[in-house]
Amino acid sequence: MKSATNRWWVRLTVGAVVIMIGFIASFSFVYWDVHRLVRPGAEVYRINVGSGLSAFAASLAERQVIERRWTFVAWAGAIGQLGKVKAGAYRFQEPTTLHAMLGQLIRGEVVTYRVTLFEGWTTASMRNALGVAPALVRLLPKIDDAHLREILAIAEQRSEGWFFPDTYHYNHGDTDISILQRAHHRMQRMLADAWSTRNPTLPLNSAYDALILASIVEKETAVNSEKPLIASVFTSRLARGMRLQADPTVAYGLGPKFKGQLRRAHLASDTPYNTYTRKGLPPSPISNPGRAALAAATQPAETNFLYFVARGNGAHQFSATYPEHQKAVLAYRQTRRRQSSTSKQD
Repeated sequence: MKSATNRWWVRLTVGAVVIMIGFIASFSFVYWDVHRLVRPGAEVYRINVGSGLSAFAASLAERQVIERRWTFVAWAGAIGQLGKVKAGAYRFQEPTTLHAMLGQLIRGEVVTYRVTLFEGWTTASMRNALGVAPALVRLLPKIDDAHLREILAIAEQRSEGWFFPDTYHYNHGDTDISILQRAHHRMQRMLADAWSTRNPTLPLNSAYDALILASIVEKETAVNSEKPLIASVFTSRLARGMRLQADPTVAYGLGPKFKGQLRRAHLASDTPYNTYTRKGLPPSPISNPGRAALAAATQPAETNFLYFVARGNGAHQFSATYPEHQKAVLAYRQTRRRQSSTSKQD
């Protein structure tokens, strides 16, 4: 009886040792496999919601990044992280290890992209930029401006002006409309803030008027320090009932097919946006203004300027009287003639 008991304990001990050796060997192999270098390449790997680590390991095997997907899944289970990977698009260092990749999946370090929407752009220009931005789901080509305004709850007759220019970061699979939605919400906040701190003597009736004015200021100059001066000219003209005579509004009214320099015939061609033929602000913004233009439109500089003309170097010459303005225009034309002559000689 005692001999049989001893044999049973020997078998049990040997079996336990064999199992332990097998476990240690398996764990060692899995540990080695997930800590050796692999080369996932520069590709983007996507984990869909609900698909989990097993599907991701299968995609690695299909692309011949790994030989055995089971070791990846087994390692995640061994360290208690099997169900903790986050959905999204990922790009990994080259080379890396499966253990490092798993850490990135658990932390949710997804691929991010960015697109810049610039000050002074029209909505059409922003659509074009989003049309070539990588990794976006493109819905905008299927909808017109009216449908876009409906989606974003824009009450005005055009979406122009309602998108704040900035650099927007996004993830793989976001939609182009979601970027414009964020830009729209940002513009709403920025306009509300600017309007709440406006100069109370402004000859503007609403925040939307300020948005229209800011859009004109944005197109008139790229020099932020000049924008309050430009705005002061326009607000002074509005207060006196003078026409704004802003070239960018005329160009906008001629439509996207217009390219090149404005001529006298253009200035005389009446459209709702021709501020040479019509008094007051145009019916809607002509661009999407940035922070500096919004601030200038709501807090213009205190000046007696009623005119300005380009100097030919990106800046402007401001005048309080028409004779002063005529001299400035003459100086600008002479500068242009000299530049043209020099260019031809070169």
